[in-house]
Amino acid sequence: MPAPPAPPAPPAAPDGVATRGYGALVDQPGGWVRVAAGLVGRLPISMLGLGSLLLVADVTGSYGQAGAVSATLALAGALAGPVISRLIDRAGARRVLLVLTGLHVLAGAVFGFVVLVRASTAMVLAAAALTGATLPQVGAVARERWATLLAGSPTLQSAYALESVLDEVAFALGPAAAGLLAGALPPAGLIAALACAATAVPLFAALPAPDAPRPVPTMPATVTTPGALPATVTTPATVTTSATGARPDAGTPPDAGTCAMAAPRSVPVALLPGMPSVIIVFVGLGGFFGAGEVALIALGREHGWGAGAGLLPVLITVVSLLSGLVYGARPATGDPVRRFALAGVALAVAAVLIPATDRLVLVVVGAGLVGLPLAPLMILGNTVAGRLVPAARRTEGFTWLTAGTSVGAAVSSPLCGMVVDAAGARPATVAIPISAGLAAVGALLAARSDTARSDTARSDTA
Repeated sequence: MPAPPAPPAPPAAPDGVATRGYGALVDQPGGWVRVAAGLVGRLPISMLGLGSLLLVADVTGSYGQAGAVSATLALAGALAGPVISRLIDRAGARRVLLVLTGLHVLAGAVFGFVVLVRASTAMVLAAAALTGATLPQVGAVARERWATLLAGSPTLQSAYALESVLDEVAFALGPAAAGLLAGALPPAGLIAALACAATAVPLFAALPAPDAPRPVPTMPATVTTPGALPATVTTPATVTTSATGARPDAGTPPDAGTCAMAAPRSVPVALLPGMPSVIIVFVGLGGFFGAGEVALIALGREHGWGAGAGLLPVLITVVSLLSGLVYGARPATGDPVRRFALAGVALAVAAVLIPATDRLVLVVVGAGLVGLPLAPLMILGNTVAGRLVPAARRTEGFTWLTAGTSVGAAVSSPLCGMVVDAAGARPATVAIPISAGLAAVGALLAARSDTARSDTARSDTA
């Protein structure tokens, strides 16, 4: 009986990727275009909320209606995002993103029109919901492409770090640009967001995507190799792997981004083992962002900072951005799930410092400290999600994390605002460690779930 073919060799990362970090990512063919288009393609998400809020507030004079519109945009995007990403995983990113961009620009134009002509509140909210529901999922698609391209490479962490940095840059630049433009002309923030979507998203969608992952058997059997017809495999369990044909070592948990156990499509991605815990982390992060922006700006104003009150949230963003760049530049080592839990706990502990004192200097120190674990927590969250979700459904998996962040922010921002109005800024800052604590709980649950599955896998192979 002839011996079965030898298993494929471990995946080789693209030349230089494993050692050159960020430089190798952007030096690939189309790398700079991918990064630039990915950044500008994210701006509509970050600009739309504030641009729409300022437009509605200027036209109607009602910040209550403006807040309702902003929340509607965020929640509609959170609800529709996973559905759209599921379609992207099945039909391909290019076609779906192009159609989605056209619908989004059209819906945004209708939304701006009904606001300017002072249509009924129901019509304005309906147009806002359509605009939010058609937001292109650029960040999720970008992460899925890196996960496919760098399957098995330690530099996948650098790619996730780069994407998290682009998120932070977009969410720092977008609202600032929308605010400046709306100050000169109320509809200008919305118009700029739609213009970014109309130009950058088609460019991003047109970039070549890496080869789709291919399944290989987990048990000794005839192995499918590139160029050969697949043989019959009696083992039902499969793992997904990159186009290089790599598979993980038996008896060890798969590396982040390399593979994930195949799951039937009837099981929602959000309910796959481990995913609810990761989504909870991002709901907590959304609450952290929403509460932090409202409470810290109010706190700065109470202390007489005036226009400089916005520097406290900016400090968190800058520290987080630098921390993410440093963290992503180092090769991925150890268990990402345990590091995920540690980062969540570190964020919760640092966040307690913010409401613990009346002295603004110490609040500034606390704001700087919470920025340190923030980006690593988001990077590791994407790493863990890429590990839990089958490759063919990864875009949907990453979108659930974005949806969780949107829901958390949409709930915490108005609640925190009501606390500021009723009791002042300092009581409102308590929402910051509460949200960070929720993120820490989710990360610890994810670590516990992952450890249990790994122990089971090891005992099954013993």
